[in-house]
Amino acid sequence: TYCTNVHPGESLADLDRILVEDVSTVKELVCPTDRFGAGLRLGNTIVNELTASTHALERLAHRCHELDLYVFTVNGFPYGDFGSGTIKQTVYEPDWTQEARVDYTIKLAELMTRLPGPEHRTISTVAGGYGPDTVDLDTRRQMAKNLGRVADHLSILSDRTGVQIRLCLEPEPWTTLETTPGAIEFFDQWIHPLGQYAERHLGLCYDCCHQAVYFEDM
Repeated sequence: TYCTNVHPGESLADLDRILVEDVSTVKELVCPTDRFGAGLRLGNTIVNELTASTHALERLAHRCHELDLYVFTVNGFPYGDFGSGTIKQTVYEPDWTQEARVDYTIKLAELMTRLPGPEHRTISTVAGGYGPDTVDLDTRRQMAKNLGRVADHLSILSDRTGVQIRLCLEPEPWTTLETTPGAIEFFDQWIHPLGQYAERHLGLCYDCCHQAVYFEDM
């Protein structure tokens, strides 16, 4: 598998170029005769382009078929320009208290079901927001509420399309869920009480490199 978030590019034209020039090159080197798993980074600009045009979405799906790629995961963490010169705390915006994050993620899930891929797929997302701004209980309560809304939508989407998507919060330094204990506490206190849809459709994207920064025992 190979993920496109290592390549800068915010437009649909950029994504097409990355698939044709970069992902297909990697595929040819590692599995030239088999289908290749592609993790796509779809920022808000691309999501809006695809949402506005059925033909654009069909072209992307056709391109995946043409290159023998299947989409098993999407990086929905960076909303804006992930390749800009200075990112810092803006990469966490909008956070999970904001409607823009909810709308973007729901659109992302809807689009994902229209691309070739397995029955079970994932979307990675910001683990709450910028940590220092999300320590109070009201903020975390609102985040959990919005995550629950998305989980409810993912359940409906699963029933309608047969594609089950799990939205996975990605703990890393300076996010709301910085550490493994912090992630466990957040799920115990805020996510599990939301019920079965949250249990089924919310999870973690666990990046060992992020946790190694804290010298966690793996």
